[in-house]
Amino acid sequence: MSTTHEKCLDFLEKARKNEKNMKLLKFLNADSETTLKLICKKCGLKGIEKSARAFFSSDGTNHSVTMCENRLRSQTAFNQTLKHEMIHAVDYCKRDMNFIDCDMLACSEIRAATHAECENFPNFLNFNFGPKFSCVVETAKRATTAGHCKEEGEDCVDKMMDKCFVSIFTKTLFTLIISKTRF
Repeated sequence: MSTTHEKCLDFLEKARKNEKNMKLLKFLNADSETTLKLICKKCGLKGIEKSARAFFSSDGTNHSVTMCENRLRSQTAFNQTLKHEMIHAVDYCKRDMNFIDCDMLACSEIRAATHAECENFPNFLNFNFGPKFSCVVETAKRATTAGHCKEEGEDCVDKMMDKCFVSIFTKTLFTLIISKTRF
């Protein structure tokens, strides 16, 4: 029987073989200025680890995603959580988002929820409607209010939805339309 640490390392090895995860990792590690370290550890009950399944952290030079081995029970949950945190890493390292700013944190949570927890939910052409939109709003609000943006987190998510959710969906839709168009 394996320990939770060994199981987490096994999940991590399998996640590294996932094509979408690999694309994010390659993008993040494409230059010598950014290296993302992936860590498995038992998470505590205080601070950033409080109720997280994983978390992204950076001191400005060293960037890491810590996977909470005591809270991730399946490969599916592990992959989804890793992708969520890697979106935060992209936003911080490549898009220069400052997560101290609640609007930027909300935007990153919207982007992460769109590509991870809510990825397989259907959406409709009406951007402010449907299961995917609802999933993203709920997930982003829960995540944004979990940290230092407790008071204004929900308002920040509402304010940033049009900018951060629609732009992702519009780009995907545009790419789909262009790729299906024959000239």
